[in-house]
Amino acid sequence: MQSAIDELGWVPNRQAQQLRAGRGRTIGLAVMDVANPFFADLLRGAQKELSSNGFGATIGDADNNADLQQKVLRSFLAQRVRGVILGPIGKAPSVVDELQRAGIPTVLVDRAASDKGACTVGMDDEAGGRMAVEHLLRRGHRSVAFVGGPATLDQVRDRLSGPRPRPGRRRRH
Repeated sequence: MQSAIDELGWVPNRQAQQLRAGRGRTIGLAVMDVANPFFADLLRGAQKELSSNGFGATIGDADNNADLQQKVLRSFLAQRVRGVILGPIGKAPSVVDELQRAGIPTVLVDRAASDKGACTVGMDDEAGGRMAVEHLLRRGHRSVAFVGGPATLDQVRDRLSGPRPRPGRRRRH
């Protein structure tokens, strides 16, 4: 039988197997910008981990376009992916609710899930910005510049707002 398989070049149809089983072994990975080194590393690491656990990955790049992000996520919904890892543009998009209703677990990366019912893996950008400046001040630096990405990104605004004094908060030197 193996010789016939080899001779014909037959390969299993994973989509047919997924239909029969009712659950796929593909995870959708959607990021706001695949050219961003943060997301390139995220995709590389997630894909490696998924592969080592017998899962495949479908990658979608939103190219910093919220409408395109919605289309990517809807395509994952149509493909009936097993789960979604999403590096969203801003807040979680409305299609996350649709994924949840379809029973597709969704993890947001570097953004809070708010009321979308999705899990979150991220960092506190505001605290990170504050800690970085405090570290420099403790080392004797008194003139600190902020270099970051576009101010349209929540993460950049949060990192910048961390060290800024707020009303009623005294800056430690």
